[in-house]
Amino acid sequence: MKHFWAVLVIIALVLTACNGAKPASAPTAVPELITLRFGIIPPFLAAFSVPPELEQAITLFEQENPSITVEVVPIPIGNSAAVRLDELEALQLDAFLTLADPALVDRGTPLALGLDNYVSTTPGFSEQDFEPYLLNAFRWQGKLYAIPADLAVVLVYYNRDMFDAEGVAYPSPDWDIQDFLSIAQQMTTIQEGDEENGHWGFISNAWSAEYLIFAMQHGGTIFNDLHAPTGFVFDDPLAIEALQFYADLGLVYKVQPVQPVDKPVEKVFYTAADAFAGKRAAMVLGTAGGGTGPDQIKWNFNWGVVPFPGYPNSSNKPPIVWLVTNGLFVGAQTTHPDAAWALVRSLSENEAGITMLIPARRSVAESEATRQRIGAELLDASLRSLNGEVFTGAYDQRILAPFIGVMGEAFQVLDGSMTAEELMAQWQTEFANWSPSNP
Repeated sequence: MKHFWAVLVIIALVLTACNGAKPASAPTAVPELITLRFGIIPPFLAAFSVPPELEQAITLFEQENPSITVEVVPIPIGNSAAVRLDELEALQLDAFLTLADPALVDRGTPLALGLDNYVSTTPGFSEQDFEPYLLNAFRWQGKLYAIPADLAVVLVYYNRDMFDAEGVAYPSPDWDIQDFLSIAQQMTTIQEGDEENGHWGFISNAWSAEYLIFAMQHGGTIFNDLHAPTGFVFDDPLAIEALQFYADLGLVYKVQPVQPVDKPVEKVFYTAADAFAGKRAAMVLGTAGGGTGPDQIKWNFNWGVVPFPGYPNSSNKPPIVWLVTNGLFVGAQTTHPDAAWALVRSLSENEAGITMLIPARRSVAESEATRQRIGAELLDASLRSLNGEVFTGAYDQRILAPFIGVMGEAFQVLDGSMTAEELMAQWQTEFANWSPSNP
């Protein structure tokens, strides 16, 4: 009986504990604190500073993800494409922003992570929010390696005050190359032999090979494949014709200064942008931001902007629009791929923008926030420019590097020492057997 009551007492104590006492609570999970290293790579962003748009977008991401801190790593350009990629690999970035360049993954150690799985499984993420040519710019070896971040096309800026003073009508968004030439002639007040007084109708930066923009807008090309170039062609008659027209702007039409090969660039108004800012030229080429637009240079005059002029040709070929685009990459070396993906996705969706250029997402580019930030005229001119075959494929530095080495020879055309046809024939011979595998 004693044992019976003892058992009852034990049962009662157990029941009391179960009914009245609170069980020990499970420990609260503490989220892992993560630091993501995010790299900014030139040339279209400042090498040693964070663009304010990007800084704000990163701050917003950190506020929405309090367990993640983003360390921004500005990256200087190396002396060559190989050096640049080696420097990038050594930094072990979790994510980065740079131009489309297949060399990022076409190497022994890929630097970018394929994103197809994230894109297909992330709720609310739609490829339809990007133009196909933007996605294709970052699709290599059958995989998508970046989210397009922004885009820039070449535009024509003009000084409204100068046009008003000369009584010349502003350029129309629908103008063509003959309209451009006529306006440049009307806006040129410099007399031959007296370059110190007056102003030019137009000035370009030959040192940046802007003659290629004229060639491609004319429907010509120097690349053997617009979408996956592996070499060059220099016998395209439209490219030859456009290069000669570009040279003749100075030699024949005299609407911009002749730039002889032996004349230091600092003696030719330093740069085209400086000449335009200094009211020495009525028109200049530039992009929305990217170094020559009003976000970079505070012009103290009324200015306007229009698309590059249409360039009709006898072959009825559409213009080739040379598009610059940066992408948001997840680093292949990251140990936090999910967090890095969350960062690049957030940056691509930020309506305040992350660079000075046009946002790549349709929904962001067409938003009122973008229109207010960039300006309706600049935004409309940029979007209206995308009216031809879009070229984004030549950012593989292994392709561009050999041409960069010889493109200064074009000054022999610009100063009248040889014709465009002669130079192109020379280049055709020089590059006849060239390929990335046989440099």
